[in-house]
Amino acid sequence: MKAKIAFFLTFLTVLIGCSANSLVSDASELKFSVETEIPENQVDTKRSYFDLQTTPNMEQTLIAHLRNDTEEDITVVPTIKTATTNANGVIEYGESNTDSDVSLAFKLESLLTSSESEIVIPKNGKIDYKLTLKMPATEIKGLIVGGLTFKEKSDSEEESGTAPKNENGTQIKNDYAYLVGVVLHGTLPADKADLKLTKAEPGQQNHHNVINARLVNPISDYLAKLSLKATVTKQNSNKVLYSSQQANIQMAPNSYFDYPISLEGEKLKPGKYTVKIEAESKGNKWSLEKNFEIKADVADKLNHSDIALKKNYTRVYIILGISLILVALLLLIVTLVRRKLAVNNRNYRIRARKQEIELNELREKMSEERQKNRHRTNSKLKK
Repeated sequence: MKAKIAFFLTFLTVLIGCSANSLVSDASELKFSVETEIPENQVDTKRSYFDLQTTPNMEQTLIAHLRNDTEEDITVVPTIKTATTNANGVIEYGESNTDSDVSLAFKLESLLTSSESEIVIPKNGKIDYKLTLKMPATEIKGLIVGGLTFKEKSDSEEESGTAPKNENGTQIKNDYAYLVGVVLHGTLPADKADLKLTKAEPGQQNHHNVINARLVNPISDYLAKLSLKATVTKQNSNKVLYSSQQANIQMAPNSYFDYPISLEGEKLKPGKYTVKIEAESKGNKWSLEKNFEIKADVADKLNHSDIALKKNYTRVYIILGISLILVALLLLIVTLVRRKLAVNNRNYRIRARKQEIELNELREKMSEERQKNRHRTNSKLKK
């Protein structure tokens, strides 16, 4: 039986290092198509992805049919990934920045393998991509979930620099891929739904300060329609400092994600805090609590990189103002001292000149007295 896949995912990759994912329904963006061959152990035959009942030691070949209707050969890169949950509370069946939780017994990529790292689809032709599913000897509880991604290999556009650029001059390239879901059903039922809060710590989301509360789904089943109400307080205090809430969160089996609690533009402050979360999913309710500490060096580092925080330069302005005042006072003192020295020097010269004049006058008087005395002496001798 053949059925067209239900998932079609597009990846917009910014070559400088940023990326974004979005779901589209128009397969015209791709140069190839994918069909899955649904096997007999399909649990729900109405599903177009692999939804398989498994048993211990079971070995099976899965087939995906790839078709190329273009006039050129197409190289496709297949990848196999276990499903995870991203920071937005959305399940990722392909590439993800998060890993599975340690509670996961077997990753999908350890059970589902293929010898082909690349698939060349001939022009106007078809090719079968085969995978081997080999289950372990132990019985599996609940579900193991993931996805098969089929992505066209990057062409020379990226390497040659001819890819289109945005208004900032950043080179971008649109990469489109098919995503086929894979759900493996174990022979044992999953445990009762559970949710754990394993840690809380300061961090950033999109360069804004947040408190990250790590929530874990340790059960091998989906945790659907999860609603959260979170608050952050000082330890041993009921005063709410920050709060956040979100609904319709979906968590993959045996996965975790860091739920961000925004600080709404406030600075992180060192201290000991408590995060409390009230959670609900399909009638199941949890009251979770975790203490954590914000270190001074961590707060300073994150505050410095938070783009929403206005930098306070008051201390710099005060130091600069005091420095200018000190420089002005120093210049004033130097000027006054120089003036004082100039006045003293001038007074000294005046006194010295006056003394010199007085001395010269005294000399002249003494010279006149001597002349008078000689004249008197000569007059007496003549008589």
